[in-house]
Amino acid sequence: MDNIFKTSKNLKWLLIVITIFLAVVIILFLALGFYDMRFQNKIFLGVKVAGISLGGKNVDQAKTLLQTKVDNLADKGIIFSYKDKDYRVLPIVAVDDESSQVYELWSYDVKSAIEQAYGLGRDEGIWQNNIKRLSYLLKDKKIEIEYKLNQGKIIQLVRDNFVEYENPGKDANLVWKNNKIMIAEEETGMSFDYQQVIESLLKELAEVNSNKIELVLEVDEPHIIKSEVEFLTTQVGELLKLAPITLKLIVPEYYQGRKRFNVIEWYVNYQQLQDWLRIKLDQNKQPVIGLNEDLVKEYLLDIATIVDTPAQDAKFNVENGKVVEWQSSEDGFVLNINETFNSLDRLVMANNKEVIELTLTMQRSQITNENVNDMGVRELFGVGESDFSGSPLNRRHNIKTGAEALNGLLIAPAEEFSLMTNLGEIDAANGYLPELVIKDGRTIPEYGGGLCQIGTTAFRLAINAGLPVTERRNHSYRVGYYEPAGTDATVYNPWPDFKFINDSQEYLLLQTRIEGNKLIFEFWGTPDGRQVATTSPVIYNIVKPGEAEYIETDGLAPGEKKLLEHAHNGADAQFERTIIWPESLGRETIEEIWSSHYVPWREKWLIGVEVSEATTTDVLVE
Repeated sequence: MDNIFKTSKNLKWLLIVITIFLAVVIILFLALGFYDMRFQNKIFLGVKVAGISLGGKNVDQAKTLLQTKVDNLADKGIIFSYKDKDYRVLPIVAVDDESSQVYELWSYDVKSAIEQAYGLGRDEGIWQNNIKRLSYLLKDKKIEIEYKLNQGKIIQLVRDNFVEYENPGKDANLVWKNNKIMIAEEETGMSFDYQQVIESLLKELAEVNSNKIELVLEVDEPHIIKSEVEFLTTQVGELLKLAPITLKLIVPEYYQGRKRFNVIEWYVNYQQLQDWLRIKLDQNKQPVIGLNEDLVKEYLLDIATIVDTPAQDAKFNVENGKVVEWQSSEDGFVLNINETFNSLDRLVMANNKEVIELTLTMQRSQITNENVNDMGVRELFGVGESDFSGSPLNRRHNIKTGAEALNGLLIAPAEEFSLMTNLGEIDAANGYLPELVIKDGRTIPEYGGGLCQIGTTAFRLAINAGLPVTERRNHSYRVGYYEPAGTDATVYNPWPDFKFINDSQEYLLLQTRIEGNKLIFEFWGTPDGRQVATTSPVIYNIVKPGEAEYIETDGLAPGEKKLLEHAHNGADAQFERTIIWPESLGRETIEEIWSSHYVPWREKWLIGVEVSEATTTDVLVE
């Protein structure tokens, strides 16, 4: 009887436990369901980006919060400091206000960070997602916002503005006095820890903070000590006997008869070789006599300007509906400066007197005269245009030069087109004119004004042609040349670039022309039936710029003012693009939203003072 009672009692407790367990499961299930419904279009609790709690915010709200923090950093900049000197670096550098040429030292991908935040707790199965959501309640989930940083430019700017505090260490090296070989004493110096500078900057950028970065001056010890290398002086006299060294260009057989230069031999004389010799460390960190890489490469660059003959692709025009050739294809070659230097350096270190053959790198043309008929260039595929009314003469010239450099290019199927790659070097040698800009109180020439007109027109062409754009960045602030806002693209070497892919089945021929104040780009190819529709941009979130900023300089008369940059309202803009494919291609309709964000931009003035008392220096131009 007792056993029956105990069994009954155990069953009763078991039923109670099961009931409680089921109740807990049901309550938990209902709670999770309610939580899911409550945050149906919102980011889940516990998710942070750059120190901002985004839980409970929808995508637009979260984007506004994060973008505001990014804009505040853009307005404040980051201050680098040493002793009583502060140097403020802004992420957006206006090279020239009149031509609207700018570049960026760093930039954030706000959109990607918000998309990632919204996807947390939604990107896996039901149970995995619920476990993640609960874990975020117990411990915050931090997302790192992606950004690009031009580290080399930052270090250059900091070094230039704190140069008076540095005295880098010097290695022992060769000197000549009264034609006698001697070794100059090494010197211990002081240099800033630039690795620490970058590490501190990365930390601030990761959290989108603007805390002051204190520079640290450290002892800079030399690597080559005089007492350890005095034995090398005996080798120098022998090495100088190598002079004159003959550098000989061997012209490829297929190119003979078409070469555009007469000189095929150069001679390194005694004095040049003497200037080039230096003590350096080899791969095993042992001191040896070798060549000064900077001086030798500078010499080879001069040779390259004579011998380089880059490959030339065939280019074509469309005349009366027909494709006609106007530039023939031609293979070419360029001097391989690195390989040639290495050959020279090996010769010196081995103390061998021999002729050095200039190392050439062959370049084959990709678009030849023979294969154009098979490329499918038949009809108009797309058009893009922009207006550059009001541009100064140099800007107009550069727009014309850039457009002509692109005219006649053929883009292969599946090829990713890079605008900066195809424009090539932006300098006087390629026909560009400089803008005179102010840097650190000095007026210097800066090339590239007007090229964003090329980028904007190319972007509009790719959009209207229905091509997938793989890299595009709008200007940091609104520019009159590129209205309506939201349809522009900025370019600057090395970034940002503008890129797109030819996803048609045939080649696309790029045609460029100028009609009055309009720049017009056209694609000719084989239309595949895609239909492209775009909406007009919607402009919203207008933000007025802050008060004008005055920067003291001794480059102007006391009290004299000079306008550097005009003010611009901040804003957001977006337009939609829809691509509808013919049923025969079996592709789904593409619906895209193209968003652009523009920061408010303060008016900036230079004001003359007798002696600059400002302790904060702004990056004005580079």
